[in-house]
Amino acid sequence: MKKYLENYKQKYKQQLLNLLWKQWNSLGISGYGEKWSNSVIDLEALLLFSSTVSRYDPRLFDGIIEWVYKYENLINIQRLNNIQNIKNFPNTRIISAIAFKVKNSVNTLKWDKLTKFDEDKVTESENLFFLPDNKPLPVLGEKDKAFLKYKLIRNKYIHQDVVKDALAVNNENLILRLRSFLGLNSRCEIILYLLINNQGSPREIARECYYYPATISKTLNEMSLSSFIVSEVKGRKKSYSFSNDEWVNLLISGNDGLRWINWSNIFKFFEIFWTFLFSEHLNSYNEEQLSSVLRRLILEKMISEINNSGLDDKIHKRLLPLGIDLIPYFIEKMKKIISCLCL
Repeated sequence: MKKYLENYKQKYKQQLLNLLWKQWNSLGISGYGEKWSNSVIDLEALLLFSSTVSRYDPRLFDGIIEWVYKYENLINIQRLNNIQNIKNFPNTRIISAIAFKVKNSVNTLKWDKLTKFDEDKVTESENLFFLPDNKPLPVLGEKDKAFLKYKLIRNKYIHQDVVKDALAVNNENLILRLRSFLGLNSRCEIILYLLINNQGSPREIARECYYYPATISKTLNEMSLSSFIVSEVKGRKKSYSFSNDEWVNLLISGNDGLRWINWSNIFKFFEIFWTFLFSEHLNSYNEEQLSSVLRRLILEKMISEINNSGLDDKIHKRLLPLGIDLIPYFIEKMKKIISCLCL
């Protein structure tokens, strides 16, 4: 069973890199493979998760930096911070290093909050990128000073001109098009949520879109004054929806199959298992200990993330095998979840 996990490690890495490439490809980064489809891309969640996985693909990582340079005005820093405060993704130091480079280039104050870094918490510098065998990628030549400031060692970043149009007219990029039209505010996420789910309460929308409930409630009240959005009260629950289907027909190209996906939950689910698989302590456990640690992670952290993500494929506690049989069961479950996402 231990070998089963070790063998899946490389496949899992490639599956997640393929998923990230699809989404960033849809956002305009030239790369291999197909573009993303069937759900709207969550830019902030994607950026946070990519900071971990793309360390194994320097080409993708540098494409993301270039994308942020070009479209930094479409990134909602407040929402990114909200997601991070709730989900606590690792590698915030990498996000800070990217923010520092962007801030110095575009000279905008909105990136200041992300550039903060407590040097005392990081005792030694480390290589930013990894080889396929998980060893650090050697750095030859000039090092990038912005990343060195954050104790991350890499070659000097070179602009490659790999980013094309991020605002192509498709459903997957809809949140970016809404932000281009309405600006960086909660109205974009509110409209997106109502378009896909038909209706929603302030609390539901706030939870799914990572805003404060009071912010969403106030904004919905203001938007309802336009008569484009109407409210309905059932018991103690107040829900909002569009007054007619014209907005859906205008903004969504063929609503068939478009799903609401909570990408922050899904990426956190993937990240927890990623941290488990790539832990330096993994080899020190025997099979029973590995199964025990994995079971605890599933029950205490992972199951709530995936079961509240919007995917039909869920994890049920009563179906989890006992003992070491949990490992192959969960790996097959993970493969199925990723396949379901990428359909």
